[in-house]
Amino acid sequence: GDWEMSSFAENTIRELREKIGDNHVILGLSGGVDSSVAAALLSRAIGKQLHCVFVDHGLMRKDEGDEVEAIFGPGGMFDLNFTRVNAQERFFMQLMGESDPESKRKVIGAVFPQVFGDEARKVKGVVRYIAQGTIYPDVVESGDGKTSDVIKSHHNVGGLPIALVRELGFDEKPIEPLRMLFKDEVRKVGLELGIPAELVYRQPFPGPGLGVRIIGEITPAKVKIVQEADFIFRDELHKVFRRPLQHAERRRHGRPPHLRARGRPPRGPDLRLHDGGGRGDPLGRASALHEPDHQRGARGQPCALRYHVEAAGND
Repeated sequence: GDWEMSSFAENTIRELREKIGDNHVILGLSGGVDSSVAAALLSRAIGKQLHCVFVDHGLMRKDEGDEVEAIFGPGGMFDLNFTRVNAQERFFMQLMGESDPESKRKVIGAVFPQVFGDEARKVKGVVRYIAQGTIYPDVVESGDGKTSDVIKSHHNVGGLPIALVRELGFDEKPIEPLRMLFKDEVRKVGLELGIPAELVYRQPFPGPGLGVRIIGEITPAKVKIVQEADFIFRDELHKVFRRPLQHAERRRHGRPPHLRARGRPPRGPDLRLHDGGGRGDPLGRASALHEPDHQRGARGQPCALRYHVEAAGND
């Protein structure tokens, strides 16, 4: 049948209300499209029963932290409890002396759930469920969890360690309202819910943020330089294409020429295409993991290739 985003939103909001009831939910809000749309859906469903925690690690693009707070914080568009944790100093202290991209990624991936966990402890006895913005390609990519450890070690770092989940008495099964959607469908839902297009079409951004674009050790001064360079680059694209930055740039990045992007390699021909068997996909959709986003068409065609950036030697 037809896949209407308005119907999806209505049905999902109703199902969330039925499942959650009077319980409370905590969500790690990154400011990316997935967690933002998940937050919007939950807000429409349960309002102030939703507790969003936005951890600002100081490695976001210029002004993005303030933009996230303007949309989801007090006086924003959505009815929810919003907490912004300004954890820049904590992240920078832990990153001192780290220059290898993968090492930096691991440090960020370790500190992030620590900060989120500190906030989760504050709502012990109040919150029952954890929500996250898992989308269908994430489900496919996770696979057996073995080959992705190094390539995407920061993936889903906003989740709490299972030991802490049990300690706090949270339900061990997360609420994932976007689990069966591709990225383009998530964006359609976001627009349907009234999220500004500037956020919905924001350039995909890795969890470690600008930390993996900075050569050598991360310092506040270097972060400022990269933020300004990235902003200037995107602003010039906006002038050329005369449309919002996120539409124009797609996967382009402001980075020095000796940095390269690396995507997830194939894990075998049997995993290139997945028909949703056994995963409860009502659409019987298939997804290819290794095609660029701009080559994606309608549902069932290749999903976005995720990139991360690492320092590379002279090729």
